[in-house]
Amino acid sequence: MINESAIHPIINTLPVFLEVARTASFTKASINLGISQPSVSRSILMLEKYLGATLFNRSKIKLNLTLEGHKLYLATANGFKYIESKLDDIKPKIVGSKIRIGCPMILMPWLAYKVPLLRGLLEVTKVELVPMSEQDISNSWVDISIRFGSGQWDGFHSVLLMKEEVFPACAPALEKKFNWLSKRLTASDLVKSPLLPVSRKESNYMGWNDWFLNFGINFCLNCQYDDFAYSYLLNIESAILENGIVLARKGTIESHLDSGKLIELPGLRVEGNNAYYLVFRADSWFSDVLKEWTIVMNKAD
Repeated sequence: MINESAIHPIINTLPVFLEVARTASFTKASINLGISQPSVSRSILMLEKYLGATLFNRSKIKLNLTLEGHKLYLATANGFKYIESKLDDIKPKIVGSKIRIGCPMILMPWLAYKVPLLRGLLEVTKVELVPMSEQDISNSWVDISIRFGSGQWDGFHSVLLMKEEVFPACAPALEKKFNWLSKRLTASDLVKSPLLPVSRKESNYMGWNDWFLNFGINFCLNCQYDDFAYSYLLNIESAILENGIVLARKGTIESHLDSGKLIELPGLRVEGNNAYYLVFRADSWFSDVLKEWTIVMNKAD
């Protein structure tokens, strides 16, 4: 075990060694560091004595690194570069900064109300929601991406934001036409109802066939996937126009429910296998804060 009292003075010599190696001059290093040249010399001698190796070939013409000195230079330079990167990661939390969250457009209304809490927990001056695709995970211009899936993405960490939860919703006028709420509604009552298909491009989300299976109904909607005529956003608008029932997703439709444009057909919510996740680089400093934020949000919901 290295003696702690012995290692501390040696660590203090490493910035001096690094500057001498970079400038190839004791004089230039002393000027850059703002210390005397004898102090620079003493630091290098102390380091060489500790290592039992000569770090520089000294001559009147030029100061060169020895083989051992070159090894130490590479290790020291890389070590300080890593430390600087960690300081940059921590700095926004200390001095206040801006965090960018890449968010699918469909989730923005739901997420916008929850941003002030995150801003307070992160101790940053601004949290900005940036519209982006769920697939655009690796963009360096956002700090956090929201992505739908299993929670596993190579090279990234993830925190559960919201579990997949789907339910049928329709316009109030369409409900009155079929009178679904006049009795205790079951999934069987919707088998012959006008169900709005989804796009095959959105097949990672739960569709009607899987939704019915959760109620023990072996249902096959031949037109469940329609690549051209339907998308989830268009389905919402189509449902508002009384054209059918949309298989709604939690977090994406609340504003329409609150405004009365759509109503949920009650008692038919199903939880899927996937979820929305906050996805970020593995070395990000705010991982624990995001976990706390999602816990508070889920309790509120």
